[in-house]
Amino acid sequence: MKNICFVCGYDNLFEPPYSKYGGASDEICPCCSFQYGLDDYEYEDKKTAFAEWRKKWIKQRYPWFSDTRRPPHNWNPSKQLENIK
Repeated sequence: MKNICFVCGYDNLFEPPYSKYGGASDEICPCCSFQYGLDDYEYEDKKTAFAEWRKKWIKQRYPWFSDTRRPPHNWNPSKQLENIK
């Protein structure tokens, strides 16, 4: 099972964004830079946090965040967004 970012649809996170008990992983998505447990902290509805961050990321033209983890071969951020259910 792949660990998918709820913001950008990147499907290779090291851990699930949240445990089955709701605890955040604290992982930073290498693609969109959303940090679970920090960037969603002030939101009662996490989906709002994801949507707002996604809009900002798209408006910035899908920048790849990580300097150490490279984008997948033939990376297509528009297609990657289709991973979000």
